[in-house]
Amino acid sequence: MALSHSQILKHCPSIQTLDGGNSLLTSVQPSRMSHECSDCGNTFETLTRHRLHDCPGSARDESDGTPAPDSDGRASADEESAAGNADLDDLLERAEHGQLDVLPEALAMYESALQSAHEESGDQYREVFWEYYEPLADAVDRYTRADGWTVLQEFVEAYHPQRNEELPFAIPVIENAVGRHIIRTRLTQPVRYIPEEALSFLRSVPLNAPEGADVAFEEAQTYGWGIGHPEHPTAEHIHAMGAEHRFWAKASLEQAFYADQHAAVELLERLVRDDPVDVSVSYVTGTAGGSRFFLDCVVGPDSDEYWPQIPRYWDWHDHDAFAFEWDPDVKERIRDLVRDTGIDEDLPADWTFQDLAV
Repeated sequence: MALSHSQILKHCPSIQTLDGGNSLLTSVQPSRMSHECSDCGNTFETLTRHRLHDCPGSARDESDGTPAPDSDGRASADEESAAGNADLDDLLERAEHGQLDVLPEALAMYESALQSAHEESGDQYREVFWEYYEPLADAVDRYTRADGWTVLQEFVEAYHPQRNEELPFAIPVIENAVGRHIIRTRLTQPVRYIPEEALSFLRSVPLNAPEGADVAFEEAQTYGWGIGHPEHPTAEHIHAMGAEHRFWAKASLEQAFYADQHAAVELLERLVRDDPVDVSVSYVTGTAGGSRFFLDCVVGPDSDEYWPQIPRYWDWHDHDAFAFEWDPDVKERIRDLVRDTGIDEDLPADWTFQDLAV
């Protein structure tokens, strides 16, 4: 069931037309994909125009799968949700069998289902969200691996936080696929091959996400893999986020250590000593200041049993190209940092990086 312009705006008021552009995204180039509307047959060069066009063939009735209207002419919420999920199941099954061009419609339908569920109840929203999150993320990733960055680029453009009045409900799926693409690129090629648009997209999420959008915040943590990018000052941006979004900044810095421990330790030194970020974080066992808080980011890379779970549903550390081992110089710089800030005074005499956990 294709969604018309009016249906998308009814269920997804956060999705807005992109005509007029956005100065922050002028570097985004249109992809080479085309999208045909199954209702009116028109073809559109971009996913955004396809999703938001005024479709003359959007009027639908019971005969083509639309739920029967209730007494005031509208489909009931339960009927609409059940029918929409059945259609989404069908699209995902088609994608599973290689028909990946149905994914733009599937994501729009997912967005619509989430909007409707959000208006009904939190439990219903969570049920819809988690039921389709993994299969959609996997499908978008397969689509990207099959046809390249231009596929994902168009999703990034259509769901970009800076081009929507509200954060799109489906954006974690896009973030997940973007994160996988960034990590996969970084593991096999120099950092300059990561699309700058991908990093800008992930950075924009915590800048625009409302309080409580935890999954969206978390999926953006793969931003750290862009550290050292020649066209995107990833380290500068993480440092700038350190005060207001300290948990996101620390998690992104942790991911950066897996990408480039030398660049990451320079950022860590800056955060805790050279240009420190003044934060105070309360825990059950006490309070941690900025220096103590950010040093926690080395605990994960120092362990062979723990790996960041972002992007979800993808064990990136099992990739053949991945291997992590501390450079002795980096380890010594971290130990110097602990001593210079006086944190070692509260640690055991034979302390290890695991003792830096907060």
